Amino acid sequence: MKNYIYILISISLLFTACKEPNPIEPDTKVTINDKVDYEVVDLGDYGLELESINENIIKSRSELTTLILNNVFTTNTRIADKLKDIDFENSTLVFISGRSVAEFTNITLDSIYLESDGSVIVDYSVFRRIGISGQAFYPYLIVLIKNRTNANIRFNRRNITEGEVPQFDGFETIATDIQVDARRKWKTVFRSADEFNNWAAEYRAKDTEFISEVDFEKEIVISVGTGRFTSGDFGYLIRDIKQQGNRLVVNSVFSVINHAIDLNKPNNHFVKIKRTNLSIDFTPSFIINIINPNAGFYSEGPKLVNIQTDNETKASINKLSSLAELFSVMPPSDELTTNAEIDFEFFDLLVIKAATQNVRIANYEIRYIKRDNLGITGNVILYPNITGTSQKYDAYLVIKILKTNIPISNNFEVIVK
Repeated sequence: MKNYIYILISISLLFTACKEPNPIEPDTKVTINDKVDYEVVDLGDYGLELESINENIIKSRSELTTLILNNVFTTNTRIADKLKDIDFENSTLVFISGRSVAEFTNITLDSIYLESDGSVIVDYSVFRRIGISGQAFYPYLIVLIKNRTNANIRFNRRNITEGEVPQFDGFETIATDIQVDARRKWKTVFRSADEFNNWAAEYRAKDTEFISEVDFEKEIVISVGTGRFTSGDFGYLIRDIKQQGNRLVVNSVFSVINHAIDLNKPNNHFVKIKRTNLSIDFTPSFIINIINPNAGFYSEGPKLVNIQTDNETKASINKLSSLAELFSVMPPSDELTTNAEIDFEFFDLLVIKAATQNVRIANYEIRYIKRDNLGITGNVILYPNITGTSQKYDAYLVIKILKTNIPISNNFEVIVK
């Protein structure tokens, strides 16, 4: 009987020690196992277009709308459908997503719980399987945390990586200066023989037997080139290819030593690298334009534009390197934009403006554009109409010159006859 009484007392003490904490008592802490009511709304592959995986805490419909309009792939209507009926009155939305380069990647929820200070802790994992067939994924995980609108939300992220990031081991030149019959430039990656053959047909490339040396099961081809320049001692080469994280960056250089030499020489470079699905990006080509004193600049495509004006302005000469700069010195013109191709990677624009006239400029003569000891000099003659009008006109002669850091010389002459 005495043993039975001891057992009853022990059980009574056990339940007394494990009672729920009283929130009004001092030093009372919420246990880590307190339950958080939540719902996994959705998860998948195509989420936010961010450079890296980020955590977003959304507490209102307007915040959600901004996030979707600014970041979500337009082809993924599933996300919008899942979120359209979310009630933010008593809930907070957690949206985890961003860019991940791998053969496969996903985001999974491990647990959600309350910390002792009342914070909501979200534990999640990002799994990546990496290798030669890596590509860009935008995995996402959407969780609705209920009845916790004012809680502080913190994240614990666990990265799980399987495999190794493929390392770039250099490139090999397989061809240069292949003859093409097209003025366009290209910066291209060929991942199959069919892609190369389609390109060769489009650009009417000749002597392309070198492509048979490429094993497209194990290799790919990268090329830069242009068929625009038909005279001069030019060269267009891939200078280096560097790995930066999960991408390859291709740097190229275009050089001119003397454009006055008539060589009719194509300018291009073809290299092969070990096959990879890493993202391949091209930087703007570095232009080396060596112009000796009294030597001429390569120029093309002059275009004369007359624009009616109400104000009288003086003559000017400007060298410009972007459309923004161009339209800061002259108004936009349909005549210019529809009839002149402007490639600001290769070209600057010389914009020669005549003083405001009561007549249109009918014609022009470019006697020379060359370098003197002060910079770019020239001699340009503008020929106005014989009869005037009651209107005022600003005339602009726009000339493309190969990109250079040489300034305009004070000796540049513009004559209106």
